[in-house]
Amino acid sequence: MSSTELSGRRVPVEHRWLGLDRRSIPYAVVAFAVLALWAWVVPWVDDQVAWDDTTRTGEAFRVTTEVSMSVPPGWGVISGLRTTDEPRGGDQARDVEQTVLTKDGVVFSIQQGPFDESPIRLLDQVERITGAGSSGYHVSGETRDI
Repeated sequence: MSSTELSGRRVPVEHRWLGLDRRSIPYAVVAFAVLALWAWVVPWVDDQVAWDDTTRTGEAFRVTTEVSMSVPPGWGVISGLRTTDEPRGGDQARDVEQTVLTKDGVVFSIQQGPFDESPIRLLDQVERITGAGSSGYHVSGETRDI
C-alpha cells in the first residue's frame, strides 16, 4: 500500500481530538452513560430502598384458594399473599399467586399446579422426588396432617 492509500483512510486532523475521531465521541459518551447507569446508579438506588418485609410468628401464606402454609418467623417475603391480605383482583388473583421467600441466601419458591389425587399422595410424591438422588436436598421424617 502506498502512503496515498493510507492517508485516504486516516481520519483528517480537523476531525481528531487527542488522537480520537471526534465523530465517535458522542457514541462513546452514550455507551459510558449506560455503563454508569447500570454499574453505579441502579445499585445505589437499590441500596436506598428499604426492603423489610419479613414474616412474623403465626403468619400463613395462601398457596391456592384452599391451601395455605405457615412460615417460620424471619424469612423475607419476595412475593406471596398472606391469608390476612385481600388482593385487588378478587379471587382470580389468588389462583395465579406464587410465593417466594428468602433467608440467608436461600430462596424458597412455591408454585401451584394441578394434582387430582389426595394430599397424602402428593406428600408421598414429594418424598419420592427429593429422595431420588444421592446428593442435594432430602426430606426426612414422617408425613403428617397440618
